[in-house]
Amino acid sequence: AWMRRKALLADGLSPWAPILGRRCIRQHLQGLQDSEGGYRVRPARNLVNAWPLLEVGLLHTAAGMGLAEIARCVGCSASTAGLRLQRHRQVLASDDAYALRAAQILEALLKAAYPSGVPE
Repeated sequence: AWMRRKALLADGLSPWAPILGRRCIRQHLQGLQDSEGGYRVRPARNLVNAWPLLEVGLLHTAAGMGLAEIARCVGCSASTAGLRLQRHRQVLASDDAYALRAAQILEALLKAAYPSGVPE
């Protein structure tokens, strides 16, 4: 309860239990970006680069990071990290292809991190 209250005070988000390291998430996404190139989505009126949205979403959800920590990790402001997370959530809810892609990336990361299966 204390951690949840402090996280809400710090960045307005609930803490997540980390299941993946930030380095493996960032390296995996960079490898995908290098091999696949541009990936754009439309969270509102304009197309935006999807890679930063996926990065912030996965760092928050899978690495258990808050906005300030994500901002330091990716080299942006906390408000930019928050905007990216908000856009990630918007596109996740409205774009089935993006949601599927995010799920596939998370599944690949989990298989790489836990080759014999996720411990119970």
